[in-house]
Amino acid sequence: MTAIWVDTDFGFDDLWALLLLRHFGQLVAGVSLVAGNTALPQVVANVMGAKEAYGFDWPVWQGAAKPLRRRQETAERILGARGMVSRGRHLPEPVGDAPPEDALNALRHWLETCDDTRRVVLALGPLTNIALFLQKFPALA
Repeated sequence: MTAIWVDTDFGFDDLWALLLLRHFGQLVAGVSLVAGNTALPQVVANVMGAKEAYGFDWPVWQGAAKPLRRRQETAERILGARGMVSRGRHLPEPVGDAPPEDALNALRHWLETCDDTRRVVLALGPLTNIALFLQKFPALA
């Protein structure tokens, strides 16, 4: 069996990827969020709305809110303020608390507690969380 960690800026394409993973019976062990299509607070709102709408039960952590070195750019001028283009229907407004802000340590813990399960990181958004992770925990690369 393969366990998958998804690192995402949670746009429409990322939602579809997670729906496909579920459809094909893939275990999503955790999801880390990164600013990308939109700012991190909206990324959080998108993932929490999707969890509500689609019944996802994987755990979520907030990660990087901005790029490492350059000025932050989003795709909001193309995808709208939510970072997900729509013809009028949107994900539900988030219910409950925002996820914790400890994505790097959550990913570290997941990788360090390896059993015989193959582990894969699927990076769907900007690679900021992955770069920070490699800087902080190079031995786990």
